[in-house]
Amino acid sequence: MLTRAESPIQQPETKLGGWPVWVEQPVWPVSRATGEPMLFLGQVCVEPGLFPVEPGLVAYLFMTGGEPRDLETWDPHSGENAVILQRRSPDRKPVITEGPCLHETFWEEGIAMQRPIELAAAVAIGEELPEIEYDEYLQLPVERQAEYDQQMGLKMGGTPEWIQGDEMPAGWRLLVQIPDYPELDGTCIQTDWNFGTGVCYVLISPGYTEGLLLWQCG
Repeated sequence: MLTRAESPIQQPETKLGGWPVWVEQPVWPVSRATGEPMLFLGQVCVEPGLFPVEPGLVAYLFMTGGEPRDLETWDPHSGENAVILQRRSPDRKPVITEGPCLHETFWEEGIAMQRPIELAAAVAIGEELPEIEYDEYLQLPVERQAEYDQQMGLKMGGTPEWIQGDEMPAGWRLLVQIPDYPELDGTCIQTDWNFGTGVCYVLISPGYTEGLLLWQCG
């Protein structure tokens, strides 16, 4: 579940937006095409309750933003997105660095405007729903459909809800799945990341030493 951060998050907690809170040396990636710093999407603490890892592993998510918008940000090997993995040490103080950050779009008197956004993410561990066909989904009660809609949205771990087809490398796992328009207080919000109105998938390697970011759309 996402909530607006009441004040800047200054600890290595799972969040979307804001500034990265590095637990090792800051490493802000740049776009292969433009040479400009990428947009910081958020950071994810790899939860020991979901993954067989020791506490303290943090993934930092980046993607090229701004112009031009035709860069292949959906391709994990394009040089237009990045996943940085770092491990927290008890004797090292977290460091915050500034760079291109996430903004949300809002409307004021019919005019689209933007403001920085930082969302705290609370992780709840639950069971995955069984896969069903779309015709079966349509026959479900509205409350049950909402549960399946949520599984298609923001989640950590579990099975990816692929839109175009399985792109999971052998042995890798889903770290987090992020919809283009995440839900906040019952309303979908628009940010300046661009997943083609689809879904972003962040994958993590078997040894929890590498990450990949990609997105798909319908």
